Amino acid sequence: MNQILCELLSLFTLLSCLTRGEGSAELRKLNILKFGNTASDYILYKPDMSPLESEFTACAWIRRLKSGDKPVWFSYSSSITSKEIQITDDGYEFYMFGIDGSGTDLRSVYTVSPGTWFFNCLSWSSASQTRNVYINGRVVDAASTPAGRTLGQGGYLLFGNEQDGLGSGMDGGEIFGGEMYKLNVFSRMLTTSEIEEMSRNMCDKVEEKYGSTRYIKWEDVIQLSRNGNVNEKYSGCLPQEYLTALKSELNRTQVELNTTREELASTRDSLEGTEERLNETLIALDRSETRLNETEEELETSKVARRETETKLNETLEKVVNLEETVDSLEEKLNSTLESKCLLNTSVTSHYDFLYAPPFYGEVLTQQKLQAVRNSLEKLDLFVGVYIGEKIIELFKFYFN
Repeated sequence: MNQILCELLSLFTLLSCLTRGEGSAELRKLNILKFGNTASDYILYKPDMSPLESEFTACAWIRRLKSGDKPVWFSYSSSITSKEIQITDDGYEFYMFGIDGSGTDLRSVYTVSPGTWFFNCLSWSSASQTRNVYINGRVVDAASTPAGRTLGQGGYLLFGNEQDGLGSGMDGGEIFGGEMYKLNVFSRMLTTSEIEEMSRNMCDKVEEKYGSTRYIKWEDVIQLSRNGNVNEKYSGCLPQEYLTALKSELNRTQVELNTTREELASTRDSLEGTEERLNETLIALDRSETRLNETEEELETSKVARRETETKLNETLEKVVNLEETVDSLEEKLNSTLESKCLLNTSVTSHYDFLYAPPFYGEVLTQQKLQAVRNSLEKLDLFVGVYIGEKIIELFKFYFN
């Protein structure tokens, strides 16, 4: 992909140069020449015509834009005649060696519509004494030329108008005013098949295969000094090497695109599977989040219950403490009361001090109680000589009550 972008960038750079009439002859040969509509718009120069003295073929792609008059696109004047060669884009006043003062009218065979590109050629050979006019690779007119006549030398070539003198006499009635591409002059009379081959496509470079036979070259013509309004314009033809490179890159890019499409399809399937698993995971996460929220609520409820239990426990402990304090206080009061009510103590001074103990003190002495005291005293006789302690007293209570 990067390679084709580079090729396209190079191509755009090339086209930019061409539209400005810049660059090398190799690049500028892709341009056409657009001639203005005044008698001052032309190209005039004086080449050595000796290689063409006995035979030649002059060809160019022509686009007629001007109607009427006699639009001359090729004119050669020599020391012999100013009308040595004259070719118009509509066939009117065609000249070869100045034959016929008024020229030959070939308008009937120049049937190409204005504004349409066509391939126009003139071929001649002194040996065969013939000249042929071609349109789009087909002979439309043929004629004989005088025996022994050769092309006059020392003359001027003019593109875009006629010559009434040697390199002079441009006329407002013979203004070309059209467009020209690939004007080439060959140093031999080309065959019909050779001319037909060149006429198939104006962007092909068939003419270049003739090497040095192509004596006057378009890449040289386009660099000649111009007079008036004669401008270069891009023909729209791309160099074959660019076309080949672009075609190759496009083919390779197509393969890469197909591979990328397959990879994208595979990736899409994988993404769909991943998306499905992701959705399942999200559902599971939602469920887990719900359970987590429920657990958090339960924990919060437990915390509240625990705090309430702690509060109740603290209150209970506080009550227990208070109760213990109350019990201690009651025990103290009870002991104090017992001590205050029970006046019997270790300092017994009388046998009757037992009456201070319950159930005698503060009560009515009955016959039953008195008899119980007598019975107890009689039983005490059994324990004379025994140490009276707590266990003996408890034993008394157990046996004698």
